[in-house]
Amino acid sequence: MVGSPNLVEGFFEGPTPEGSGYQARNPNLDPETSVNIDLGARWRRGVFFAEGFVFQNDVHDGIAIAATGDTINELPVYQNVNVDKLCFRGLELTAGARALSRFDLSANFSRIRSKNVTDPNSPVGDTYSRLCTPAQRRAERCNPGHQSRGRCAAGLHGA
Repeated sequence: MVGSPNLVEGFFEGPTPEGSGYQARNPNLDPETSVNIDLGARWRRGVFFAEGFVFQNDVHDGIAIAATGDTINELPVYQNVNVDKLCFRGLELTAGARALSRFDLSANFSRIRSKNVTDPNSPVGDTYSRLCTPAQRRAERCNPGHQSRGRCAAGLHGA
């Protein structure tokens, strides 16, 4: 899979929409390439159903935002740059039952772990805001170079 930089990633120049930084343009970005692997299974018996999927996405020349160390109008300057290799691994689980003839009642759990393979201590995604205690870092339970999210939800869905 190949993904070219979008117009904002390559050519936007100015204060960010939230006003907390300044984005410098980078028209020299290379396109991202990736290899995706998905594996899953589905099961249904009577009114009950379940499914589970695992995936891995290896991205080369990934596009990420990086601080330049400069300031413009007292705002820190950021620029999109190519990152050699990013790895995303995830898991999605769903289980439920047919509640009525036209509705399913189900629960879902999703988890994704992101890592900058080239520079494991560099954050991927919004992990800049993740705070870790020194004890967590020593025990490798908290690494600013990894993003790990879990989500669980339940809902009523029309069939």
